[in-house]
Amino acid sequence: MPPTERIRLRVSSREGVRSTRILDAIKEYASQETRNPWVIRSRRPLVLEHRSPRAHGVRYAFERDEDGVSLVIAGGRARLGLAYAMTLLANSRFSDTVSSVEVRLPASGRPARR
Repeated sequence: MPPTERIRLRVSSREGVRSTRILDAIKEYASQETRNPWVIRSRRPLVLEHRSPRAHGVRYAFERDEDGVSLVIAGGRARLGLAYAMTLLANSRFSDTVSSVEVRLPASGRPARR
């Protein structure tokens, strides 16, 4: 199994939208059973997992803050998990709440190729 990696995202809310509204919208979406790829593992803090076998062991932990929401994707396949998270956050159902997403990738620890 690959080593655990952590990727941090900063989800900014639209003007006038509180961070709790973003989290509530994500919880509502993840709670739907029909063809939904997300599973809620914890509501406080909000922790999701993706149903894809490829994302097994990857956790998505959301926390609210003053300007939006932070998301930490952790697991051996966190970079694959990043693709799932971006698909979630880019969903049109969140267009009224999410303004932007900033991704902070960890350093790989390997020398750059030349």
